Amino acid sequence: MTNKVVVGFSGNPEFTGILGDAAPLLPWCMLRGSSIAVPGFSAGPNLVNPLEEELAMVRIENGHFHIIDQRLTRLGDEVRPCFCCGADAQVYQDRAGIKWRVCQNEPCDSTYPDALSAEEPGLINLVQQRKLFLKTTAPAVFGLMVGAGAAAFGQPPLQIFFRKEVRRMNRKKRIVIIGGGTGLTHLLSGLVKLGGRERFAITSIVSIADSGGSTGALREVWGVLPPGDIRQSLVALSTKPWAVEFVHHRFTASNGKLHDHTSGNLLFTALGLYTGDDLVALKAMEELLDCQGAVLPVSLNRQVKLIAQTTRGIINGEGLIDAWIYGPQKAKGRQWILDVYLKPRPRILPQAARAIQRADLVVIGPGSFYTSLMAVLSVQGMRQALAGTRLAYVVNITTHPKETPEWPASRFVLELERRIGRKVDFVLCNSGVSRRLRERYGRERSSTVRLNLLSHWEGRRVITANFVPQGVVFARHDPFRLASVIAGLVEGQEQE
Repeated sequence: MTNKVVVGFSGNPEFTGILGDAAPLLPWCMLRGSSIAVPGFSAGPNLVNPLEEELAMVRIENGHFHIIDQRLTRLGDEVRPCFCCGADAQVYQDRAGIKWRVCQNEPCDSTYPDALSAEEPGLINLVQQRKLFLKTTAPAVFGLMVGAGAAAFGQPPLQIFFRKEVRRMNRKKRIVIIGGGTGLTHLLSGLVKLGGRERFAITSIVSIADSGGSTGALREVWGVLPPGDIRQSLVALSTKPWAVEFVHHRFTASNGKLHDHTSGNLLFTALGLYTGDDLVALKAMEELLDCQGAVLPVSLNRQVKLIAQTTRGIINGEGLIDAWIYGPQKAKGRQWILDVYLKPRPRILPQAARAIQRADLVVIGPGSFYTSLMAVLSVQGMRQALAGTRLAYVVNITTHPKETPEWPASRFVLELERRIGRKVDFVLCNSGVSRRLRERYGRERSSTVRLNLLSHWEGRRVITANFVPQGVVFARHDPFRLASVIAGLVEGQEQE
């Protein structure tokens, strides 16, 4: 069944086109000149300068275009996320007082009514059926439109530009990594080896609760954002051969007051104090180190502390928690963490939330369950940001007697899901380690994580692989092996 529609607007002749079955998929459109751009899966020269051009806003109802001839006026510097690509969209208002979101981010070029929301059926259809439309209906509709226009005018008066979707299919895949410590940096360095920014758009989201060592001292004196996890992610993403030696250089007692500080921590602190903006300082560090991705703190609240509730009582501060976890077991009997929380509990950084929502894949871990992962996942707004994402969790290789005592793989997953309020889509588990490593960790009252999951577990896809190479001293994920599995997931090649 096809629907005839009449399209016209001020200064241009009316003409007839045939949309066919595509009409239900196009709830909102914007016209300019002789071009139609369909927000959600098409783009073109639909918006050059809305302050200088007469625009025709069009709504489709029952297969017919309804023309609203309005001029848009920019509302100051107000920006909101684009429904289509997630970038900052400028906010305009038409003569009827209706607000519109206008995204000029290449190659999006889309315009939406500001009143649309993720709950609106039209937008849900737009998002969910975009790929189906491109594969099935779009080619036929495009041919019909061009054919009808050419027959009537000798040239196509109606052009649908699919440039945006072509570029979307060819664009770099967006990967967001949430974590901290050695596990995070290993995965980031592996993704850099697999192509870095030439292949992926990588974002690392890290904790702002670190309070030990050099980081703790700088926080106490200058009240700055903790630079520790930020510094490590920057180095992992850097391609500069001198980055590791320079940024991780730690001053000794002979350097006086600089004792135990790293040059990277000092540089980030100095940039933050000089610019007055932690994100500007972070961007400067990324450019200096030629990073193959972006690093974002989960929040900009500088006063946050990680609080641990343990079987022996409350421990205040991540530095003291780490000292207790990795220090000697002085008291009799076993002790372990029951839960952690942030005080005060900050809101997630909007840029971090946006990166998560736009990602093709969000990866949580690997990293210390409480001090690395929960320190990031406990911020306000994280549950909402993760709600609609494609989510993978990398289970730790070993347990720890004071954090995850004898936890099997399923316990790791269920405890994580309890915090984030949803199931993960993929679970990545190590398939085993050498006998020598098992004995070494056994002497430290740790053990390798027992794999007790089927390949398909209650809607989750469980992927097992040998992530630990032979001959290593510590049971850590091999950067290249882990990154290769993540790359397969984000590019649609699930591992068996």
